[in-house]
Amino acid sequence: MNATNNTSYSVSNPVYNKYVGVGFSFSLLWMYSPHFVIGLIGMVLNASLVYVTWKCRATLRGLFNLLIAVESFGSLCWESSYVFPWFIALSGANVVSAELCLWLQFVSNWGVNVQNITMLFVALERLCGIIFPIWSKIERNVKRYKIVLNLISFTYGLINNLIVYIGILNEFQNNNMHILKSLTVIIVFVMFGWTLNGLSTFYVPLLKLSPEDSISFAAGLVQLTLVASASNAPVLYVFSAEYRRCFQKAFPWLAKQQNAASNVMFVGASSSNLTRQGGQQGQAAANQQQQQQQQRTLPIFDPGYQQGCSADRKIRASRIQFAAVADRGFKIPRRGSRKKMPRIAPSK
Repeated sequence: MNATNNTSYSVSNPVYNKYVGVGFSFSLLWMYSPHFVIGLIGMVLNASLVYVTWKCRATLRGLFNLLIAVESFGSLCWESSYVFPWFIALSGANVVSAELCLWLQFVSNWGVNVQNITMLFVALERLCGIIFPIWSKIERNVKRYKIVLNLISFTYGLINNLIVYIGILNEFQNNNMHILKSLTVIIVFVMFGWTLNGLSTFYVPLLKLSPEDSISFAAGLVQLTLVASASNAPVLYVFSAEYRRCFQKAFPWLAKQQNAASNVMFVGASSSNLTRQGGQQGQAAANQQQQQQQQRTLPIFDPGYQQGCSADRKIRASRIQFAAVADRGFKIPRRGSRKKMPRIAPSK
């Protein structure tokens, strides 16, 4: 460096020298294509989560919901910086000016900082919600604060206070568990993607790759972080019933698809139930037939069986006799139609 501050720097980068001024390069476009696809999908998913939170703000009004929406907005800004280079490679420019590069890096770094800070506050909020469930809910809801205050004022004894505490704790337990499942999956995605990318400066030099291979390897690591940043909306839709209802309210076509899937499952379950019922009915008919067979083969020495058989024989005999008389043409005298016989006086 000289005193006139006219210092010149010479930076030699093989990748830069390969693509600068050569026009359109299919290999460069292909290298940025996964970034473009994953980043674009992540931008759409994160934008949908922000939109659903704003659309259903009457339902998703908790601090956790607000923090997740802010974190998704930061992910959207960060992913946009990986979508734009694909258009640069498609245009054939391959490189950008220092000013444009500065703005792209500013948006990307700002989004990353928003992600990290917001995730920290989400963890702190969930920690307070688990350790102090009543306090965390009271601080955010005035009506619930009044209810709890009146309960404490008019409740005497340690046992009654303990019962109230257990009741309120159980009320929030299910919701907290669903939120914890969603948050756990999101944190796993974020830690897996960002940890591998952050530690790349330590283990990539040990691989002794060429500059081009190093760029390709780093691009693959970036894809993991893009997937992690795009996971908020799908994870919340799968694990949170509240977010699922809000997504279906904001996007009705999601509800139609779920109803169609439910109908298919219902038809399958109904067919299996009918098959099971048919098998049960067949078994019942077989049991009934077996019982009838056993009744026919009762021993003759059974008194009830003998009485029943004798009564049946009498009925059959009377019916046969009646049929025979009718076939011969004889008229059966009606009751009371017989001629009265003269009475014989008793001998004295």
